[in-house]
Amino acid sequence: MSSVSAQRLGSNIPPVSAKRQEFVKIVLEDSDKIPPTGQFFGLNGRTWMLRAGEEARVPIGIIDILDNAVEAHPIKDGSNRVVGYRNRHRFPYRVIREEVEA
Repeated sequence: MSSVSAQRLGSNIPPVSAKRQEFVKIVLEDSDKIPPTGQFFGLNGRTWMLRAGEEARVPIGIIDILDNAVEAHPIKDGSNRVVGYRNRHRFPYRVIREEVEA
């Protein structure tokens, strides 16, 4: 196959940068798990340093990372014995909804 036909075949493929990526505004809740300088997150070769209590605009994929970052916390009975475990989010967050003007 010549380089001209290979070029024509590939011309229908949109460049990666043209792909539309959705963003969302979030706020990480205050947590002793997040250092004062912020918590590092990475997605597809890009990085974000998110600080607790500060609004940030991030790709929707960061929400998937936050939803999957869980820790097992003990469930205790009245005698303070561990009877099981339940998962909790390591980094609780809020999604900031943008107001739509009427």
